[in-house]
Amino acid sequence: MFPSRAHITLKTQDYRLEISAYGRGMLFNPRTGEILSLNQTGAFIVQTLSTSHMVSDLVHRFTERYDLGLAAAHEDVSEFLYGLHEMGLLEVDATS
Repeated sequence: MFPSRAHITLKTQDYRLEISAYGRGMLFNPRTGEILSLNQTGAFIVQTLSTSHMVSDLVHRFTERYDLGLAAAHEDVSEFLYGLHEMGLLEVDATS
C-alpha cells in the first residue's frame, strides 16, 4: 500500500480527463490517441488528484464518497494508484 503521507503527482500533462454523465471517465492523449478507460471510482480518484496530492487526503475523500471504512478505502485507493504508477502515470514522493 502507498504510505498515507506520500505525495502523489499525476503525470498526465499530455492527457485530458473526460467524465461521462454516469461518472465513468477516460484519460485521453490527443497526440497519440491513447485512451485509458476509468470506472467511477477510478475517475473519482483521478479527478481528486487534481486538487489533493496526499494519499491520506485521497483516502479521506474516498471514504466520504463511497461510505467505506478507512482500511478498505486505503486498500482500494492504493491498488488504483499502484496501477497508475506501473503505467508511468504517477510520481510518488514517500518522504513528504
